[in-house]
Amino acid sequence: ILNVLLSFYYLAIIRFGTSEKKLNDRDPWIRGFVLLFPEVAALVCLALGKFNDARLWCWIGSSQDKVFQWVLYFGPLWICFLLQMIVFWVIYSYVYRVEEKSNRFAASSHEYAKETARYALLYMVSF
Repeated sequence: ILNVLLSFYYLAIIRFGTSEKKLNDRDPWIRGFVLLFPEVAALVCLALGKFNDARLWCWIGSSQDKVFQWVLYFGPLWICFLLQMIVFWVIYSYVYRVEEKSNRFAASSHEYAKETARYALLYMVSF
């Protein structure tokens, strides 16, 4: 969740030119949500007795608990992953268009766009 919120932070600064001060004013809310979501998910599962040995990825273990697994783990995970892909595509395309416009004045090989794509790829791999 933190990674996707950080990617929105990058989008706000790079694409929309939002000031860091304005984003810093929202920082406590962002950090609160990042900390609150897993806490609430864990407390809900604890209260409902859903903690089990799930072998590899998810601590909601019973085969009857697929809905809980998707609502509290796999769903948010995939939503965050897809949102990050979309956000980084928007950032990449924006940087590419800016470089295209600047090509009218000087020759460019889209170095910034390539670097942005490389950064986005590494960011997604680390996810």
